[in-house]
Amino acid sequence: MKTAEIGSVSSGTMKSKDLIPSFVGALEYLADGSTDLTMAITNRIEFADDDYNDYDYYASDAAGFDLEELFDALAEYAPDGCYFGAHCGDGADYGFWQAE
Repeated sequence: MKTAEIGSVSSGTMKSKDLIPSFVGALEYLADGSTDLTMAITNRIEFADDDYNDYDYYASDAAGFDLEELFDALAEYAPDGCYFGAHCGDGADYGFWQAE
């Protein structure tokens, strides 16, 4: 299993529309490919992007649940003594950080 490097995965935003794709990309990189979670999220995003519906995935409860699952999944790749989440000095900088 890969271990993440300390640093940002997404910074400067707290919008799910920006965070989810960044987190999906990081998880796919660390997992060496798609996972059941990343495929399910990608399918929801593609459905929402379909011109034949008005589903706003990023404003939905599903996006919130997916973010929680992504946080949990990415945390499994944190190096020893580190965590995945917001930087203690910048709440809009998400990544892998040394635990204090």
